[in-house]
Amino acid sequence: MTRLTLKELLANKVRLLLTSIAIVLGVGFVSGSFVLGDTLNATFDQVFDEAFAGQDVIVRSADDVSEFQRPPISDSVLPTVEAVDGVDAAAGEVGGIGVVPVEPNGDPVETTGAPRFGFSWTEDAALNSFVIDEGRPPEGPDEVVLDKDTFDDGGFDLGERIGVITQQPLREFELVGTASFGEENNLAGAVASLFALPTAQELFDKEGELDSISIRATDDVSTEELIERLQSVLPDGIEAVSAQSVAQEQSDELQSQLSFLTIALQVFAFIAVFVAAFIIFNTFSITVAQRMRQLGLLRAVGASGAQVTRMVLGEAFVIGLLASVAGLFAGLGVAWLLQQVFTAVGFDLSTVGLQFEPRTWIVSILVGLIVTLVAATAPALRAARVPPLTALRTDSSSGSDTSIGRGLLVGGACAAIVGFALFFGASALDSLTAIFVGIGVGALLIFLGVAMLSPALMRPLARVIGAPIQRWGGVSGKLGRENAMRNPRRTATTAAALMVGLALVGVANIFSASLVASVDKLLDEQFPADFIVRNGDQFALFSPLAASAMEEAPDVTDVSQMRPGEVRVDGDTRVVAGLDPTPFSQVYDPDFKDGGWSDLMTGGVLLFDDVASDAGVDVGDTVEIDFAQTGTEGFRVDGIFREATLPGTGQDSPTVLMTLPDFERNFTPQQDVAVFANAAEGIELEEVQSQIEDSLNAFPQLSVENQQEFKDSQRDQVNQVLALVFALLALTIIIAIFGIVNTLALTIFERTREIGLLRAVGLSPRQSRLMVTWESVIVSLIGGLIGLVLGVVLGAWLVRETPDVDVVSIPWGNLVIYLVLSGVAGVLAAVLPARRASKLNVLRAISQE
Repeated sequence: MTRLTLKELLANKVRLLLTSIAIVLGVGFVSGSFVLGDTLNATFDQVFDEAFAGQDVIVRSADDVSEFQRPPISDSVLPTVEAVDGVDAAAGEVGGIGVVPVEPNGDPVETTGAPRFGFSWTEDAALNSFVIDEGRPPEGPDEVVLDKDTFDDGGFDLGERIGVITQQPLREFELVGTASFGEENNLAGAVASLFALPTAQELFDKEGELDSISIRATDDVSTEELIERLQSVLPDGIEAVSAQSVAQEQSDELQSQLSFLTIALQVFAFIAVFVAAFIIFNTFSITVAQRMRQLGLLRAVGASGAQVTRMVLGEAFVIGLLASVAGLFAGLGVAWLLQQVFTAVGFDLSTVGLQFEPRTWIVSILVGLIVTLVAATAPALRAARVPPLTALRTDSSSGSDTSIGRGLLVGGACAAIVGFALFFGASALDSLTAIFVGIGVGALLIFLGVAMLSPALMRPLARVIGAPIQRWGGVSGKLGRENAMRNPRRTATTAAALMVGLALVGVANIFSASLVASVDKLLDEQFPADFIVRNGDQFALFSPLAASAMEEAPDVTDVSQMRPGEVRVDGDTRVVAGLDPTPFSQVYDPDFKDGGWSDLMTGGVLLFDDVASDAGVDVGDTVEIDFAQTGTEGFRVDGIFREATLPGTGQDSPTVLMTLPDFERNFTPQQDVAVFANAAEGIELEEVQSQIEDSLNAFPQLSVENQQEFKDSQRDQVNQVLALVFALLALTIIIAIFGIVNTLALTIFERTREIGLLRAVGLSPRQSRLMVTWESVIVSLIGGLIGLVLGVVLGAWLVRETPDVDVVSIPWGNLVIYLVLSGVAGVLAAVLPARRASKLNVLRAISQE
C-alpha cells in the first residue's frame, strides 16, 4: 500500500502541485510571521544590549506609576555613588523624546514611526553607547552631535549651525560631530541628538536632576555585591539594579508594544491555513470520487477499509509534509520582504539577520501536516466505505456524491448556532483575552457551520445567479449553470474558501467605515474646536510656549492646552490631563453624568465614569491619586463624565482631568500633547489658520489642522490600516482562487468523456471555454454573496459591541464592488481549466472510461 500511495502521487503531479500551493501559501505565512517576530525581538535585544554595553549597574528612581513615568533623581546622588567602594566609574544621564534636528533645507528630520531622541553625552567611553565617528563630542551649551545615519541622510555638514527642536522653541546649535551607536550602528530607525550634560538638563527642564546613573564595577566586585553596597547608601526612593535587567526590561517593553504586529500576522496566517483546509478537503473529496473504480478494485482484491483509509491519509501526509517544508522556507521570503518594507520606511532590521528559530520549523510543519490530515480525514473515511462491486461499474465518476445529507445539515446548524452564541455573547466575558478568544472561536464555528449548511443553498442560488448568465451566455451559460448546480456539496466547498475571505473583507470595511463615522460624530457633537495643533511625531510632547504664542494671534480664541501624565487611582494606572476648564469648555464636551466644567476647581478632579465606579467614589467624595514624583494626594471629585475619547492626541485618552495648577504641582517637566483653539466670531477659518501657523514659526514640528483636515487625517490613518488588512486578506483570496482553479481542473478531468460528447455533438472550443468560465463565475459569486452577507452581520455586531464606536456604517457601494470583483476572480480562476477543456481531443475523450 505504501508503494501504491507513492505511485499514485507521482502519477498525478499536477494534482499534487495544485493541492500543495494552498498549503505552501498558508504555512509560508505562519513561518513568516514567526521569523519576523523573532527578528523584531532580536533587533530590540541588540539595541538595548548595545545601549547598556560596558555598564554593570544602573541607579534610578524606585518610584514609578508606569515605566514611562519614572521621576528623575537629584544629581547630588552622583558623588555618593562615586564614593562607594567597587565603583570604577559612574556617569549621570539625561534624555528625552521629541528632539528633532532641522535639515539644511529647513525641513524637520522625519521618521516613519521610530522616535527622535535627545541624550546627554557621557564622557567615559566605556559607559557611552555612542562612539564619535567624525568631529568631536559636544562640550559647550550650543553644540550638538548627530547619529551617523541622520547626518548622512539629511545632507548635513560638520561645523554648520543647525536648528534643533526640543520641548523648547527652535534653537540653533553648532554641529560638531557624528556618532555611531554600538558596534552595529543600529538605532532601528530612530534619530539621536547628543548634547553636553548641562545643556541636556536645560533642554529637558531637569536642571540639577538626572534620569539615571550608569556605573562600571571594578574587577574585584560582582554586580550583585556592588548593588548591595550601593543600596545601603542610596536615599529612600532610589534603587540600584543591574544594567542587564534594565536592558531586558526595556527590550521587553518595546517588544510587548509591537507584539500586536506579530499577533496580527499570526491571526492572518491562521485564516490563510483555515481557507487552505477547504481546498484540501475539496481536492481529496473529488479525487476519491474519481477513483471509485480503483478503490473498489483494491477492496475486491483484498484491501481492507482501514488500508484504503491509510492509503488516502498517506497521500495527504506526503503532500502535507512536502508542502509544509516548502512553506517553511517560503516564510523566509515573506519575512525578508517584510524586513525590506521596515527598512524602506526607516526601521532597520538588517543588522541581526532573519531569525529562523527551531520553534518556527516545528510549528510551521506541524500546522501544515495537521491541517492537511484533518482536511483529508473525511474523504479518506469515505474511501474506506467504497464497496468492491464499484470496480464493475463502467462510469468512473459514478461514485460522486451529489446528495446533501441530513447529518451534514444538522452538524452545520449546531456549529452555526454555537458559533453565533459565542460571537454575540463574547462581550459579556470578564477579560479582554476571553472576549477575543470567544469572538475568534465563534467566527470559526460560524464559517464552518455556514459552509456545512450552504449545500442546501447551492442549487437555488446557482439557479438565480445563473439565470441571467443562461440568458446571455446561450448554450455555454446554460451548461455552466447546470454544472454549478450538479454537485451542491462540491460547489459549496469550493465557494467556502472565497466566502471566508469576502466575509473578513466585509467585516474590515464595515468596521473602518463605522470607526470613521464615529470619529466624525464625536468631533461634531463633543469636540467642536475649530483647530487642533499637535506634534507630527506621535511620541513627542512640546513646550507650553506654543500655546502662549498662539494666544498672541489677533483672531484666535479659547486657546486650550492639554498636558498628559500617568497616575494611579485605586491601584490602576490612569492617564491624567491637566487643563484650564474655562477655555476647554468651549472646545470639548465629555458628556457629563454629574457636575461639569464650571465645577472643576483647584484641588478637584473630573473622573471618567468607569474610573469613579472602580474607585467607589461619587461627586463630593475624595479620591486618592498616586503621583510618581510627589506621592499620594487626595482630590475632591467635582464631576463624572461618560465620554473618554479625545482623538488625535497620539496618547491614550485621559480618564482623569485636573486643573493646570494641580498638574504643575505634581509633574515636571511641563509639556503639552495638543492645543485646541477657535476662530473669533466672524473671521474666516483660513485667515485664522494662517495666523496660527505664523505664530508657531519657532515650532516647525507642529501641525495646524482645521476640523475638516483633522477628520481627513483620522480617515487617512484608518484607511492605511485598512489597506494593510486588505493586503493580508488578499492572501486568503489568492488561496481561494487557487481552490477554484484546482476544483475546475479536477472536475474537467472527471467530466472528460462528457465534454468529449458535447464536443462531438457540436459544442465549439470557444463554447467549451465559456461553459467552464460561467461555472467558475457562478461559484465565485455564490461564495462572494454568502461571504458578504456574513460580513455585514458579523461586522455590524462587532461595531455595536466595540466601545467608542457608536455608529454602524455599512459601505454598500464597496460591498457591491467586492461582489463584482469576486465574479472577476472567477473569470481569472477559469483561464487554465477552460483552456484545457477547449483543447480536449474529442475521440480520446469519448473513448475514456
